[in-house]
Amino acid sequence: MKNYILVLISILMITSCDSYLDKHQVYLEDGETVYLQKVDSVSICPGNKRAEFKLFYSNGNKLNHTILYWNNGANSITFDCEGLKAGKDSLIIIHEMEEGNYSFEIVNVNKYDQRSLKVPAFSSIYGDVYASGLTNRVIKKSFQNQPRSGSKDRMACTTK
Repeated sequence: MKNYILVLISILMITSCDSYLDKHQVYLEDGETVYLQKVDSVSICPGNKRAEFKLFYSNGNKLNHTILYWNNGANSITFDCEGLKAGKDSLIIIHEMEEGNYSFEIVNVNKYDQRSLKVPAFSSIYGDVYASGLTNRVIKKSFQNQPRSGSKDRMACTTK
């Protein structure tokens, strides 16, 4: 009798369990997801209604182009990075931007339209409002330092 109860309990336990792939089946149906390498580092130099991006790629062999998004994806610029050598920087300048704070996203794409993960970057773009708030410093006194041997003459000043 005990054997029958144990067999019955084990059959119930086995039949009541879901397949071990049920939770993963959603991901297996779409196939393997391949992500390209993302940009290693981003440096932004903001300016007067422009931004200069310096992107560093450790290995750009498989990349076709890079897309730079801003304004929550409403604006973008695409630039070719095919044939980019490993360890090289890429320089991009965006002109005629409005003054304000921006959030950028950088995505790499290859010829099979596979994409990298997004790399976020943040910057403030300067414009007329910023320039109107700048003031010249008042110089209280200026003097020339005594040059040291082998050095150039230097002017110094003190401000208020």
